[in-house]
Amino acid sequence: MNASRPGPVILIVATAVALFLLMPLIAVIPVSFTPARFLSMPSGTLSLRHYQALIDNPAWGQSILLSLRIGILSSAIATVLATMFGLGIWMFQPRFTALLIGFVLLPLVVPPVVSAMTLYFLMTALSSVNNWIGYDTWLGVALAHAVMITPFAVVLVLVALYQVDRRIDLAARGLGANLSTRAFKIIIPNIKFGIATAALLSFVLSWERERHNPASSHVDGPAR
Repeated sequence: MNASRPGPVILIVATAVALFLLMPLIAVIPVSFTPARFLSMPSGTLSLRHYQALIDNPAWGQSILLSLRIGILSSAIATVLATMFGLGIWMFQPRFTALLIGFVLLPLVVPPVVSAMTLYFLMTALSSVNNWIGYDTWLGVALAHAVMITPFAVVLVLVALYQVDRRIDLAARGLGANLSTRAFKIIIPNIKFGIATAALLSFVLSWERERHNPASSHVDGPAR
């Protein structure tokens, strides 16, 4: 029996925890079939009126496409930055590793109000340089999302990297592989699942933040 393979008890517990965490999402399905105007559990009759409104109202489609643009761009930025930072920390092992990681993870502990004010002034300053990047443009929102979700991607990339055996990197370096070869052909293939997980989580977090963004209905172009 493989010692690294979880046993049946662990699998049962993990499945139970996953189902418990997914229960709120499962509850959304019957709520979507309610005939009432407001979201509630259906009582007796089912209706597709909310799905019909989603199809008939073009504003819903525009909002979904806008959220997709913001989520894809911000998650791509966050994943690339997290991968570059993680590779730098893992390969070079700088003296102030803990300080650098703590600085990158700072948005996780800073109060949301402070982060919002900081990003507002940053986006305002950037909009004075280029009106396509501002607090009321979709590019500005994507950049702000990238700042906030990058720490989550960093955590996942670092966890994946610390599971990589350093001896394969030492062997590649001993055989004369340069830095880019070691990074792109040795290390990154060994953490591809961690990078994919970081990208997926970043997209989900960006999508969730966009859902609470009051300016999401009009961030479609340069600031006027």
